[in-house]
Amino acid sequence: MYYARKLKSDRNITGFLPAAFAISSGLLTGIVFGPYTAFKVMGGIILVYSVFGMIAAYRTKNDAYRVATFYMCFLGFYFLAIRIDQSGIKNMELPQGAKLIALITIIFGIWMIYLMATKRHKWRGREIMELAAYEVESGEDSYTDRPAPVAKLDYTKDEIINFAEYLKRKLVALPYYESDRVILLPIKMGNEFRHLFGSNIKYWDNTWVAFDYNGEVSAYISKKDYLDYKENLSCSQLSKSLGEVFIEFYGYFKKREEIRIIDKVNEVKVGIMS
Repeated sequence: MYYARKLKSDRNITGFLPAAFAISSGLLTGIVFGPYTAFKVMGGIILVYSVFGMIAAYRTKNDAYRVATFYMCFLGFYFLAIRIDQSGIKNMELPQGAKLIALITIIFGIWMIYLMATKRHKWRGREIMELAAYEVESGEDSYTDRPAPVAKLDYTKDEIINFAEYLKRKLVALPYYESDRVILLPIKMGNEFRHLFGSNIKYWDNTWVAFDYNGEVSAYISKKDYLDYKENLSCSQLSKSLGEVFIEFYGYFKKREEIRIIDKVNEVKVGIMS
């Protein structure tokens, strides 16, 4: 199915900043202190990144984050294991241990590239927002910050928690648990860092869909996400449509057809970094 783009073009470069920082730090260190120090600095930075990767893997239980963590870990140790003197890279020497680390790094690197190419490492918030807007027309209805009731369903607390955990592992949505409900946040690429590593996140100010343990489903569109659409859409219809997207996903999950959820978001052809 073809989905006409209703969101503005993605210009978020946050996802590229860690790599840009590591590379620029290595280059600057190499210019000032020489290649030996540059490799050690790069190795140290990458190992720090692997710690953040470990935190992300722990929080999401996502396989792609686990692979990326191992890749960064071995890559960092590889840079630290390289023997090089200040005369330049031509005199670089790889000890036997470094060669083994290099081989393992290559294996995890290829695996990571595959997972990225197949969107296993991608937060699917942008696809979710496109799906929500698919049948919502533009109009004079302005933005409202009131949550919209969507539907009343029949499910148990355990069922909805298992559903939320599945969406988290697949990076479809990030759940926050309250005493009487689960709140699901569709996270766009580049916005995941503050949720994974930040503290005191005001998640209720973000776009969300809530599944109350009594069966009530409601949805809320943040003003930031609303203004990310090219046109003014009916906010009430958009909120209800967002909730219906997740209700449809829950229907697939309940029938043990979880793969249909991934098929649905993949129908929205969005780039791997958007």
